Amino acid sequence: RDCAVIGALTLGRVDGARPFTRLELEALELLSNEAAMALGAATLHAELAERALHDALTGLPTRALFMARLEHALRRANRARDGGVTGVLFLDLDDFKQVNDTFGHRHGDAVLVAVSRRLEAGLRAGDTVARFSGDEFIVLLEGLESPASAEAAAVRLLELLAPALEVEGQEIIVSASVGMATAVPGEASADELVGHA
Repeated sequence: RDCAVIGALTLGRVDGARPFTRLELEALELLSNEAAMALGAATLHAELAERALHDALTGLPTRALFMARLEHALRRANRARDGGVTGVLFLDLDDFKQVNDTFGHRHGDAVLVAVSRRLEAGLRAGDTVARFSGDEFIVLLEGLESPASAEAAAVRLLELLAPALEVEGQEIIVSASVGMATAVPGEASADELVGHA
């Protein structure tokens, strides 16, 4: 952000023969300063909105964005004739505190990022994985054929987490506990589905 060009304001005269007066130049300077402040405020607003919706460390959606997507998915399933099953998987990394205590928080952060990438790789296009808090992740599975499909997704994600992670020359083994909840259209609210997972 420092010293970055985010826009340009070019001014000219139709009657190019006459130079700008001092008063006109002051007015133009005031106008350009106001435009620069407006562009800066808009950029800051966009950055803050992005931070509110995406986790700064992993880049994953936050809990707030996940809940909005889940509510939208449930409404969409309710409108469809056969909306299928909506599933939520809640993953909690086992004994993650030991990773931080043994290797330090920098390694712990690297593990969270690596876990995020593995979870993303294990999902279908259109599914959502979010960082719920600390070492907890939550997954939205839309349009499933049956609850068994959610179970299969949970098994697949656990298998992806099983191989050791290489973090700065250290092999770190990560495992997770998974809770699961599924619902057919109209059966549960977003809060209920997350609570059951």
